[in-house]
This record gives sequence, C-alpha cells and structure tokens, in this order.
Amino acid sequence: MQIKTISIQEYRNYLDTLDAVIFQQSDFQAQKFMHDGWQVEFIQASEQGNVYATCMLAYIPLMKVFKYCYISRGFIADYKQKDKLNSFVSELKKYLKKKNVVYLETDPEIDLQERDKDGNIVEGGFNNFDVVENLKSSGFVQLPLTQGYDLNKECRWCSSLDLRNKTADDIFKEFSYTTRQDVRSAQKY
Repeated sequence: MQIKTISIQEYRNYLDTLDAVIFQQSDFQAQKFMHDGWQVEFIQASEQGNVYATCMLAYIPLMKVFKYCYISRGFIADYKQKDKLNSFVSELKKYLKKKNVVYLETDPEIDLQERDKDGNIVEGGFNNFDVVENLKSSGFVQLPLTQGYDLNKECRWCSSLDLRNKTADDIFKEFSYTTRQDVRSAQKY
C-alpha cells in the first residue's frame, strides 16, 4: 500500500464520487482548520491503482519540533476490511513519523450500535463492535464512552433523522417533545 499527498482539487474530486461524505472530512472543514492555525494536508492510500483510504490530516506544532495530528471524524475507508485497515494504519504511522508527529488522534464517525430516538438499544439492531476491534488491532486505543459535554472533543453520541421525502413539518414532528419545545423557545427569543 502506498500513501501519497494529493491536492485539494483531487481530494474534492474523489469525495464527489462517494455516496456519503462526512462534513468534518470536507474541504470546508480544512479551510476552518487553516483559519484556526492548523496545517492541513490531504492523503490517499492506494494499492495497484485502487484507492483504499483517503483523509484530511490536520497538524499543530508541539514544542516547536514535534507535531500533533488530528483526523477529524476518521479517514474515509472500509473499516471492516481488517487486513487493509492494518496495512493502511501501518503505512500512515510511517508517513507521520517522517513528519515528526508524536501523537495521532481520530474519532471515526461509526454507528456503534443501533438505538431508538430515546437512546435505548434496538433489539436485533446492528452493531459495529468488529470495527472497534479492527481499529484496536491497528494500534488505536478507544477512550471510554462517556456522556456529557467536553468542548475539547467531538460529540460521541449523535442522532440523525432520514430527511428524504419529508417536509419540514414532518421532520419537526419526529423530534421529541422537549426538543420541539426548545426549538419553539429559540424561535421566540
């Protein structure tokens, strides 16, 4: 597997070929990082002409010589292919070592376990515990799943609604009672 740096335009073009893209891995997020003083670069890992993974790397200096690297919401890859994932992470570590990166952090946007709108586990629903194990086998450490807010981290618990073929009123009705009240209060004030 070979890792190479790609231009922002090549990165955009690749993202345009995908069905779903995480905003935190978009070039808009890259512009925000750069505005906040981060150095940003885009990489792509390929093997025999097939792209396996791509991502935006954001660096910030540590002690003038070293760097901290953050991959916002994880790289764009198939986390279920353990061998390819291990190969990519191994090459990524070598790549980052050459750049004096001493710490890499990522928080992949992976639906860990299916839950209902109240946060209860759905019986017979999906889970992606195998993805977590694949990442651990690649050398990553999973931080404990906690509740509450930490302004230094991305949200660990996210909820989403399917917006296809729905009006704004249909979507609003799917919110919980307290969320609807909060939205009404915000609109009022």
